[in-house]
Amino acid sequence: MRKTGRTAFKVVINDLSRTGCRGETLSKMHVDERVWITLPSFAPVEGVVMWANSTGFGIHWDAPLHGSVFDHIRHQFPHMFR
Repeated sequence: MRKTGRTAFKVVINDLSRTGCRGETLSKMHVDERVWITLPSFAPVEGVVMWANSTGFGIHWDAPLHGSVFDHIRHQFPHMFR
């Protein structure tokens, strides 16, 4: 993940959907913050933090993931889905 004007850092994605994701990080996240998440084998996906607490966050993508991209990630990385 990368925030505007910041260096990228690692996050754990626990729940991925076509319209967003839920994850965990030790970095402080802020509601309405613009972020980019690089999913395995794909270009960064841009979104906005919708909620955040001390260790978790929820992101809403600016545009839904294409169905074939979502299916590929679901098959390659099943741990990202609940």
